[in-house]
Amino acid sequence: MAITFNSCTKERESGGSKNGSTKLVKTLTGDDGYYTEFFYDKQQHLIKVINEEVYVTFTYNKDKITQEDHYNGYTTIYTLDNKGYVIRSDDYDDGVHEHYTTHEYSNGYLVKSTSDGGYTTYTWQNGNLTKIVEDGGVQQYTEILTYNNIENKWNYDPYFAELSLIFKGVTSKNYLVKLTASSGFTSTLKYTYDSDGYPTKIVISSSYGGSETITITYY
Repeated sequence: MAITFNSCTKERESGGSKNGSTKLVKTLTGDDGYYTEFFYDKQQHLIKVINEEVYVTFTYNKDKITQEDHYNGYTTIYTLDNKGYVIRSDDYDDGVHEHYTTHEYSNGYLVKSTSDGGYTTYTWQNGNLTKIVEDGGVQQYTEILTYNNIENKWNYDPYFAELSLIFKGVTSKNYLVKLTASSGFTSTLKYTYDSDGYPTKIVISSSYGGSETITITYY
């Protein structure tokens, strides 16, 4: 699984959390022309994400968050528990229910997601997500994540994409610097930080060859 800054996929329907950041991500711009912009309401809730492939909005109710993809007709409804953690995700295609995922937490961290297509387990060490195992019933796919020792101050996670701007339970304590997959694929991330410790540029290199530079701006 390549590290991506595109819209979250169905496989990444899991909690993430705003971690008290005082800066909100405004844009992500790639040197290949890729561009994503984020919009928030007055309560700093993410309400819209736009790029050349995605126009997604988020609506908040007491115990539910509705994510609507206005390009493809997909809707995901996230159900929250009384502490604000996502415990279930339901996917709809043009109003027809297609998939569901349930989510389990331990000590405030996401540890397992179970869907009608299999399950994913998450291992945490010292506040960082270090191992992900996806089991679809036929074979397992494993990812090992490595971090630096710099405090993670921003409110965006490159693994969980924009879901980390909304949900509790997936934000790691430090910055992700390497992903190694059981397929042999690897991806590395190198950061440039501003004077407050927020990333302003990330160079992402993969074992497939080549690299991409992502520039980040904030509100």
